[in-house]
Amino acid sequence: STQSTWGFFRGQVMDRNSSVPLSSLLYFSRHWDIIFFCIELLLFAYRGRTYTYATTTYGLEVFILFAMMVIEAVRLVVGTKGNAQQDGGALGWFLGLSLMSVFANVYFLVLQAIVTRLDVIINSIGLFFVGLEVLLGALVFFSLDGRMKIN
Repeated sequence: STQSTWGFFRGQVMDRNSSVPLSSLLYFSRHWDIIFFCIELLLFAYRGRTYTYATTTYGLEVFILFAMMVIEAVRLVVGTKGNAQQDGGALGWFLGLSLMSVFANVYFLVLQAIVTRLDVIINSIGLFFVGLEVLLGALVFFSLDGRMKIN
């Protein structure tokens, strides 16, 4: 059989041909996303008390943060599934959702109303993670060849 169970996937069957570097990166990205979300929420609280925002701008930026976190959660689950099961369809969705994640990070990096140094640091780290995941995800996607199953 070409399948084995790997510990940190909690019983999820993983093809031996799946990418361990991508799996590891997705695992650490989950933890990074939690840290990122908490820091951004604290930054929004700080900026809301320290600076003057247009009411709609502040609400819109908080909405974008929550939307980004939903997209990130779905992206990481789909990417993990696509890598573990060698599912080309899931990997395609993962790569598409990764572009949305890049756009959100770039927004928080340079386009939001008030950008702090901490915003620059944490969004640069986020872009680094997503960039590596896209690179590894694309390599896995294109290495599937005829083995690719699309559900």
